[in-house]
Amino acid sequence: MQRITVFFLFISLLLFQIACSDDELGTGDDCPAPTETFETGVFVINEGNFQNGAGTVSFIGENDTESTNFVYEGANCDDILGSVVQSISEIDDEFYVVVNNSHKVVVVNNKMNKIGQVDELRFPRYLLKVDDNTAYITQWTNEVKGSVAVVNLTNLEIEQRIPAGTGPEGLIAYQGKIYVANGGGLDEEFGDSTVSIINPMTHEVEKTLQVGNNPNGFQIDKNGDLWVSCFGFQNSVIPNDLLNKNGSMARIKEETVQEIIEFDNLGINRLQINTNRDQLYFLYGGNPFAPIYTFDVDTKLLSTNPFINVLAYGLGVHPATGHIFVADAKSFVETGEVLEYDENGVLLQSFFTSIGPNGFLFLE
Repeated sequence: MQRITVFFLFISLLLFQIACSDDELGTGDDCPAPTETFETGVFVINEGNFQNGAGTVSFIGENDTESTNFVYEGANCDDILGSVVQSISEIDDEFYVVVNNSHKVVVVNNKMNKIGQVDELRFPRYLLKVDDNTAYITQWTNEVKGSVAVVNLTNLEIEQRIPAGTGPEGLIAYQGKIYVANGGGLDEEFGDSTVSIINPMTHEVEKTLQVGNNPNGFQIDKNGDLWVSCFGFQNSVIPNDLLNKNGSMARIKEETVQEIIEFDNLGINRLQINTNRDQLYFLYGGNPFAPIYTFDVDTKLLSTNPFINVLAYGLGVHPATGHIFVADAKSFVETGEVLEYDENGVLLQSFFTSIGPNGFLFLE
């Protein structure tokens, strides 16, 4: 029965593709060209159900009281993005949607109309523009620990792969170099605890820094310091297991780790920063759902209690308003929800999205 269902699903998708076979999806006779332009607001990434569902993108306009869901499907003749939509990046009014479990990056214009695709990836995670013609994509691989794909933005071809640590995650441009957090990936036995520093001129790793266990994200504070969130490592749920490692924050400057601040629990993830760049926000104390805590970059103190006490899966901060957007993925089966708070942690409004919201891209 399952094979028959898959067969008919394939035929249905094939017919959709034939109906939309003009230069761009959504421009055939049966598929009106998309008219809405996405300019001011926030994209919400929805991973979807890992086992049996496609990921999606939602949009919340600047003055909207409800989200618009399935915006990619609506602009592309019901085409689907694929399994586990991981992240989205903006480059020159185009959007690059990273689809982790389908091993690709889908490129769309500002109407969400598909205009290209990066293939031959392996579990891609995050994308960063490096120069006018180049982007880096972190990816997990089976052949080596992990790598960073160097992509030509003109033809969307992978020009080379830069070896990195295990399970590379977030990446950031800092002091003329590209920093990559090697987050451990699928290595449940050892994980990783390094940051790779890549020279974007040569596409080579020039230095590797030792930080806390399983680093995942970066933020630059008001002092010009680079902070790295490190999840920690859970070997077991047994109390006092010596192989368990708590979460930590590492501070980097001039390609050197200045200090590592260890916390009492594991689970530091989804690192963000406020508009004054003096308070860090992150999920802390759970896996994968956790409340939101703050960390002062001057006093280097963690808030005693959760700043926002909900079990969040994703986190974002609007760069203009400072509003905090929290993704509640719930069960990954039912509809997810986005909660918007002001800079004081007061709930302003909420939006229902699709399944598994995990992150945001703010458009100004």
